[in-house]
Amino acid sequence: MVALQGRVQEVVMAIEAITLETGAHVVHFHQDNADLITTVGGYAAAAIKAGDAALVVATRDQRVAIAAHLEAAEIDVVEARRVETFVSIDAAATLARFYADGQLDAGKFHTVIGGIIAHIAARTGRTVRCHGSMAALLWDAGAITAAIELEKLWNDLTRELDFSRLCTYLSLSVAGAEHSQARRVICGLHSDVVDNRHQAKRNFRPRQPSAARMSGTLAPLTALTLLHLRPEVHQASGMVSVQLGVDPARALDRLRVFAASRGQTLEEVAKEVVSRQLRFNGPEPQ
Repeated sequence: MVALQGRVQEVVMAIEAITLETGAHVVHFHQDNADLITTVGGYAAAAIKAGDAALVVATRDQRVAIAAHLEAAEIDVVEARRVETFVSIDAAATLARFYADGQLDAGKFHTVIGGIIAHIAARTGRTVRCHGSMAALLWDAGAITAAIELEKLWNDLTRELDFSRLCTYLSLSVAGAEHSQARRVICGLHSDVVDNRHQAKRNFRPRQPSAARMSGTLAPLTALTLLHLRPEVHQASGMVSVQLGVDPARALDRLRVFAASRGQTLEEVAKEVVSRQLRFNGPEPQ
């Protein structure tokens, strides 16, 4: 279970029983692909049986397996696809519509994802229950800051449209001390965290994340390049690069994640590094 120092509620439950109220944004850390299929398949089946619509954004193999899970749950997948109570789209292809050259386009995200959700809601007259693995694709590719930014865009969208969302990340991918800060930020951007180690049930309700988690302490990616940084941020990135033995871009990513986890601006953390009040010479900054 992810430790969040009390900031995000820890929940354990039977994955097949997941139901989310409108506005909820829950993250599940799955053990393997089979665990993901059970989680998302059960979530989508419960949504459709409850009279809602399910939108699944996943890889091709995952989508095929999830559809099979729905069939096993006695859902007519062909009919559900026809009336769009079950919509399944490719994660990588969808992500490519608003993410390019290492940058997210917030406007395109709202047009693409918001448009899909609004279409399903209008077509079916039902509330849409979403699953998405695009942020996990970014994380697994090493674009951790982009994954965090994408989670924030999803939260922004919940203020405009009525839907709920279940996110999934591979537990092994987010494990390790080197990911502790980023993992806390990811969890802090969700209303709840769930694992499936124990049998229990919970109906997830939306809960507004704190102002510090939602306030935008991570500056837009479009404003961040190594060539256009404030002097203290540029210097701090170089120092952290040496301390961690990584390239400056990865050091900058680590600075941004750490700033977000503490509710600080990037510039504030950079000044601490430059003044040698803060060092990144181990798993946890000192």
